[in-house]
Amino acid sequence: MVPELPASAVGHALARRPAFTQRAAVLSPAALPALAAGESDPRVITGVAAARGKLAFLFSGQGAQRPDMGESLRVFPVFADAFDHVCRFLNPLLDRPLRAVITGTDQSLLDRADFTQAALFAFEVALFRLLESWGMRPAYLAGHSFGELAAAHVAGMLTIRDAAELVAARGALMRDRPSGGAMVSVEADEGEVLASIAGLEDRLGVAAVNARRSVVLSGAEPEVLAVAADFAARGRRTKRLGLRHATRSPLVEPMLDEFRAVAARLSYQDPRIPVVSGLTGRIAEPGTLSNAEYWVRHVRQPVRFADSVRTLADAGVSLFADLGPSSVLSAPAQETTDRVVAPMAPSVTAAVAKLWGARGRAGPGGDVQRLADPDDVAEQCDTTEENLEHLLKHVGQQTGTSPGLPDFRFAKIYVRHAPDIPYVVGKFRRAFGENTEIRVLNVDLCRSDLLLEVEGVVAMA
Repeated sequence: MVPELPASAVGHALARRPAFTQRAAVLSPAALPALAAGESDPRVITGVAAARGKLAFLFSGQGAQRPDMGESLRVFPVFADAFDHVCRFLNPLLDRPLRAVITGTDQSLLDRADFTQAALFAFEVALFRLLESWGMRPAYLAGHSFGELAAAHVAGMLTIRDAAELVAARGALMRDRPSGGAMVSVEADEGEVLASIAGLEDRLGVAAVNARRSVVLSGAEPEVLAVAADFAARGRRTKRLGLRHATRSPLVEPMLDEFRAVAARLSYQDPRIPVVSGLTGRIAEPGTLSNAEYWVRHVRQPVRFADSVRTLADAGVSLFADLGPSSVLSAPAQETTDRVVAPMAPSVTAAVAKLWGARGRAGPGGDVQRLADPDDVAEQCDTTEENLEHLLKHVGQQTGTSPGLPDFRFAKIYVRHAPDIPYVVGKFRRAFGENTEIRVLNVDLCRSDLLLEVEGVVAMA
């Protein structure tokens, strides 16, 4: 349709256009009027693209923390800026700077409830912002236990100031609860566990139903361990969780009134991105999450994670991204659904490549935006300082544009043997500036090869 331009240039430009649901192929220029008028013509082929699966983000709760979480991702300015922004609101509410605790050598301090919850909140919000900057738009959000607070914030329900206050209050009140509780994961279904604690409901409770036969029991230590021992004697697997407090059990009830007072003075909005309620396992209706009483019940009532995953799958989600620093949600999610689950730990870029490789562009609900094949790579290099510096100087000249077409100005770079992917990506971003968008298109984990797309590049001297 643009006779003065080669077909390859036209196709190249068309490949950069958004993928609309309504599609048409015109086999002859003479058939264009028929297409424009909506008339039938044998030279015009029309159709509606079938929607592919939607993307959901999963936010981990307490227990997913680890030392130095997020430090390797600070090569991405979006992550670093978002993390530091959250810390500016959290740090005045903590007794020492949050990042110093994360990077420190005292694991017991990081495992303290106030720092654990603050650290997970900051990490998961920053990782959401990073993935968002790479073009990943989730159709749904779901959080496991405390992770639902991070989901609520990024969904627009709570401002960062109010979210930080709620996070800090929740962590501090849990920190100050007396010891004497325990939590144990049991290989059993919910009905079996409820039967085993009948008559002990004032001391024990179900904290989470993570999968069909994965239930967390919480409460007073002697009774919890006795019930766990009974299941172990029946050949069931049990595992005591490394948490200091028996969350979601009768032992947390004394803190609820004080937490309610904090939650009641905050402002809530309905989410802009649909959120699955961890208490019901269903997509939250308007008004369900945007009130203080919900977050008070959220401290005490069990997490219905397995139901949440089933709800998302039924809603058309085929791609799950586990945003926790230790990816503890991936196993129970994969046990519940046969859809693609991508753990963001240990490698965020590998997880993103897995999602793209699963052909994650979906329908109007929002999803991974593009999967590109490395068939028109502008430059290649091995990962050495000398080669990278040479590439940074010359890749801006490879713009991929043609006269007469919109100037998208982009280049694809195939970097071989990249053992530290965040370092390589960060180096490109620092070189090209904040107005440059850098997307990871693919990762070959066996050879540590990396395919990047750099958009907005200008020629560098």
